[in-house]
Amino acid sequence: TALQRDERNTSDTLVTMKSVTATTAKQLEQREAELTAANATIAEQKQQLDTAWRELSEQRRAAADAAIQVDERLREEVAAAAAAAAREGDERVAAVELQVQRAEHELRDVRAALAREQEKLQWRGEQ
Repeated sequence: TALQRDERNTSDTLVTMKSVTATTAKQLEQREAELTAANATIAEQKQQLDTAWRELSEQRRAAADAAIQVDERLREEVAAAAAAAAREGDERVAAVELQVQRAEHELRDVRAALAREQEKLQWRGEQ
């Protein structure tokens, strides 16, 4: 009768709800397993990224250190070259100064000889 029909409907509804609940529980478990696997993959990728970042930072530091060393070496080489050029320039100036002194001595000698010759000419002219 009506009560039996309601009981059957209620029983059918309960069976359907149990089935839906079981299916939903399986889907949730499957989704949880997928999320757990995805989290594990993400954690592994994060670890790889962290490692790559540390290596890159070390490489950057090494490159910066190398650039500083190259810069220091270049500065030393430029300073040494400038000092050598200055010494060479000083040597050239000294050589030119020596030549000028010699030329001045020669000029004095020539003037003195010329003065003597003029005196001789004057002396002869007076005679």
